Amino acid sequence: TIGGVEEGVVGGGGQACVSETDLSAILPEQVWPFFDEVLDFVYSEDLRLSIENAVPLLRCADALQIRSLFLLCVEGINELLSVTSAPKILADTGALLGGALAEQIQRASQDVVAENFDA
Repeated sequence: TIGGVEEGVVGGGGQACVSETDLSAILPEQVWPFFDEVLDFVYSEDLRLSIENAVPLLRCADALQIRSLFLLCVEGINELLSVTSAPKILADTGALLGGALAEQIQRASQDVVAENFDA
């Protein structure tokens, strides 16, 4: 699981105070398998977006307030949207995102499918 990220801070008297953030309370379990990719981006700016990871990484970036990753994910989703990828992106968006961002991605995905729908 995505466990606690600990920060050691030396307090008065030389004793270490431990502050912990439980990321499993912030991030839904569906994005945990992608957390290594978030860390890779944070430490090396290495990012390889795919249909499988774009929305989960966007959810992580949003929850953790990593603006540069967030913007790259939004841009990447726009580039990845196609007739074949739209259903997966739409499903992931519905499961992982909410609010105006989810509505925008859902609308774009639906538009891509509708534009290529043969009656």
